[in-house]
Amino acid sequence: LIHTHYANPHAVAAELAAEGRIPLVHTLHGTDVTLLGIDPAYQTLTSKALQKAAAVTSVSHNLAQQALCIFGVHPQVIYNAVDAERFKPNPEARRFYAAQNEYLLVHASNFRAVKRVGDIVHVFAKIRQKIRARLVLVGTGPERAEALSIAHSLGVDDSVTSLATAKNPEEVIGAADVFLLASEYEGFGQSGLEALACGVPVVATKVGGIPEWLTPEVGRLVEFGDLEAFAQAVVELLSSANLAQLRLAARSYAQAHFNPELITLQYEQVYRLALQNKTLEAKSVQAQNMREGTIP
Repeated sequence: LIHTHYANPHAVAAELAAEGRIPLVHTLHGTDVTLLGIDPAYQTLTSKALQKAAAVTSVSHNLAQQALCIFGVHPQVIYNAVDAERFKPNPEARRFYAAQNEYLLVHASNFRAVKRVGDIVHVFAKIRQKIRARLVLVGTGPERAEALSIAHSLGVDDSVTSLATAKNPEEVIGAADVFLLASEYEGFGQSGLEALACGVPVVATKVGGIPEWLTPEVGRLVEFGDLEAFAQAVVELLSSANLAQLRLAARSYAQAHFNPELITLQYEQVYRLALQNKTLEAKSVQAQNMREGTIP
């Protein structure tokens, strides 16, 4: 059995390699559906490859619905897992990134346009008008320079730290008070789940698969583009008397619902069904050949 992650180009590559002999399972993650998936150069070939697969899964119901419209497939939803042994609270590191009288806000991503890191900086500037805080941007990508330029233009660059080559982002995330995710779209939003596992509440835009895992018990959802509401949600969380309980709830929630063992069991069941179906298909072909006299 071959299991691919991200449809482009892996679904077609696996189909060509397997030549119908090996059952294929494909997992859809986000932009392989919403961006590359709608590109005419890829859509037809990818659709055919996915439709011929033994199974297709997606990391959220929102993404599954889009895959149905774009590729004509019905993915089984299996959420992402998070390693709570790696992503865990790290309060000892907080002193490296923020002063004792400052709140620590963190964003981590690949800094593509869809992540709207510029919006994160604008939100931070609004937050700084109300409370003392520091923003740490973890990661690098096409929008990093623009985000830092925005910070300078808004006069908050002295309170923004960019860690472009953080080898262990979980250590920074685990030290945060709140994690910020302002994406235009997320198939799932893995970085937010990793923050929850670290015991860090999340404020995120209400897009894609994010509302499927971000509940009021562990964070806040805001409408995409409403930067005032985003900033207000962060300030309210930080000012809440229940912030400590929220942190505990976030980690417990991530551990209970997204632990690797639970998610692995779901994938193993997909594998079993794919292999069983392939065996039945092979027997059916063999029986047909025998009836037609094409094999002794």
